[in-house]
Amino acid sequence: MVNWFENQCVPGATATIPTIGGQAYYVYVVNHGGVTDIMIDGTNLGAADNTIGGFSYYPNPSTSIVNLTSVEVIETVAIYNMLGQKIIDQDIDTTTSEVNVSQLATRTYLMKVSVNGQVDTYRILKVIRIR
Repeated sequence: MVNWFENQCVPGATATIPTIGGQAYYVYVVNHGGVTDIMIDGTNLGAADNTIGGFSYYPNPSTSIVNLTSVEVIETVAIYNMLGQKIIDQDIDTTTSEVNVSQLATRTYLMKVSVNGQVDTYRILKVIRIR
């Protein structure tokens, strides 16, 4: 819960709250008899621009295994669901490895990777194998 009552939601008004990267936020709206439109501007919430030089992962999307490779030592990898809950946490300590995602549900996840002291986040998509 964010205690942020500085912005009052009256007709035609907007409300904002300060946010912290990596934190999950939930929106709860109480309205008595009116219409409420909610727009969440996630302009700065993406992970698309994050890259560690010399690090790669494949395949993406994946059905079971995500391969990791780097010119520097991959220290750790963690996979989070979109609510920010850590689903997988592995110490790697080598330049190549695999992450088993076969037990994950079909959806988008965030993979946080630490390579030689650099930490970046990548989107991965888990899909089912269709035969």
